Amino acid sequence: MKFFFFFFVQLSLISAVSFSQNRRTEFNLFTAKIVGNVLSAYDKYDSLIFKKSFFNPSEYTTDLDMDGIDEYIVIDSISINGEPVYKIFLFNTVDSFYLVDSVNSGKMYPNFQINDETDEVIIISGNCDFDKYNLKSEFFFSPLNCWKYENSEFFLNNDEMYDFLISENEGLIEFIEEYGWQADSCASSKEILGAVASAYVNYLNAGEKVKAAQILRKYYLCSDFDQLKKEFKMLLGISD
Repeated sequence: MKFFFFFFVQLSLISAVSFSQNRRTEFNLFTAKIVGNVLSAYDKYDSLIFKKSFFNPSEYTTDLDMDGIDEYIVIDSISINGEPVYKIFLFNTVDSFYLVDSVNSGKMYPNFQINDETDEVIIISGNCDFDKYNLKSEFFFSPLNCWKYENSEFFLNNDEMYDFLISENEGLIEFIEEYGWQADSCASSKEILGAVASAYVNYLNAGEKVKAAQILRKYYLCSDFDQLKKEFKMLLGISD
């Protein structure tokens, strides 16, 4: 069974740098390094121009916007109730070194995927607002958000990742069916609620509103169905 199908990384396309080695990452005009949990960036004269502290950082470089210049990415984590919670930080390295944006990924470690149509590198994050619906500790699922970097902006790109999101949902539905979901059991519905919520949001992100409604109605069989659906929409900023 493909329980952890969304943890997919194109490592051949991403350069990962171990922060424990005090390694300097070279860019055209800057260098950057993480020592311990502190990121420092230097100009070509080796003068410090940027400094930021993290908790438990890992650094990556990749050309997200296909301009021939690598962007700099830090994935940081903190421990909440004994579990890591992740956040992505994206830095510009073209004309100046600065923080472009940051995105919360919740309990899902962010990954990288390729847009098959454009060959662009897309950052895949979780949706931390839905972490709470994982009621069984041995399994964890999160709706996926696909982020694109273009014109110095970091924005959601879910509408261009339709095939990817639909493929992820195929794995989620396989898990739901094989885990032991029962067609007449509210208790069973709650056990797989994290997977159901993830599939519901993934369908919405892919523009498949009808399929989203169908999967929620099929697999969530509790009396608070309408309230749960309203809660999901509120978290997503969707008005009825």
